[in-house]
Amino acid sequence: MFSRHRADKLIFSLIAVGLISAVSYRPKYRLRAEMPVEFFSEAGVSKAARAGVSVNETVAKAYWESAETEIQWKFPHGRVLPLRPPPEFRVQLQALGRPALEEAVRQQYWSRLRLVWNSPDTWKTEYGWNWTWIGDPLTSTSEWIRDTSERIFSLPK
Repeated sequence: MFSRHRADKLIFSLIAVGLISAVSYRPKYRLRAEMPVEFFSEAGVSKAARAGVSVNETVAKAYWESAETEIQWKFPHGRVLPLRPPPEFRVQLQALGRPALEEAVRQQYWSRLRLVWNSPDTWKTEYGWNWTWIGDPLTSTSEWIRDTSERIFSLPK
């Protein structure tokens, strides 16, 4: 049947180290610092309001920064964003003025964020050691399987 050899301990140790390394070296997804073109487009700006385009672009950048600093941590890569914007998706009144805080403007940029959220161009991928799987191995294993299968079976650009 099974016979013991001197090298068994070494082989099993190497297999264990290999498995732990394969599970621990994972991608981290972060929103890109540069705002996608689809998030802010001048198509919706009339000729009469062209002078205010820079203000609208400033508002768009502020909402993109809110997505970078708050939203990507609450709704990580691969998750679906809700229809209504969460309270964390906001901008500072002092810098942009009252029109940027209107609910219609906030909802407009939330809708744009929902459109670009799952685009591969919106996210950057960094590989590194990640030991969080130790805290919740079942969830981490399912995420690792999902990420690995996406990477293996995704079509090249």
